[in-house]
Amino acid sequence: MKFSKDHSGFSLIELIIVVAILAVMTGGIANFISYQMLGNTKTCANKLNAAIGSVRTNTMTKEYVPNAVDSTKEGIPYLYIYKTAQGIFTYETDEAYSGGYPNPSTIEGNRIASSNVEVIAYTPGGTQVKLDAGGIIKIGFKKSTGAFTDRVGVDFYDRITVNRSSFQYTINMVKETGRYFVTH
Repeated sequence: MKFSKDHSGFSLIELIIVVAILAVMTGGIANFISYQMLGNTKTCANKLNAAIGSVRTNTMTKEYVPNAVDSTKEGIPYLYIYKTAQGIFTYETDEAYSGGYPNPSTIEGNRIASSNVEVIAYTPGGTQVKLDAGGIIKIGFKKSTGAFTDRVGVDFYDRITVNRSSFQYTINMVKETGRYFVTH
């Protein structure tokens, strides 16, 4: 009987090298996914911050007057933030809506994030308004001072958080001055 000395298999060193390579690749992939989630959250917060700035600027610089011909034109711009299955959107308009809010399925806003990002607005009293499918957050400003408005039908939110997994950005708002800023 003749035995073959052909030992075709893996040595312990080869196995350790393969495991080490897989560990490095897994760590890199996990880091990439984490970075993507952070980027989506940060981008959403920055776009939302820019939209708030845009409506404030438009409120203070444009000559808005109530439209006597078209009763749907209220004359004061508002920012609507809403969520659909396609993502989170902002929409700026001076139109008045029955019930105070537009129907998200009938307007075309600017997409600022995917639908897996969570947006929550907080009133000074601690009430949370979680943006979910069909929910809307309405923000407005006073033309004379630039402060956040306290008109009927517009709640004041002292902060809006943008979350995804463990990543959170907060847009803090000061009612009296109309100032707002993003924190991490």
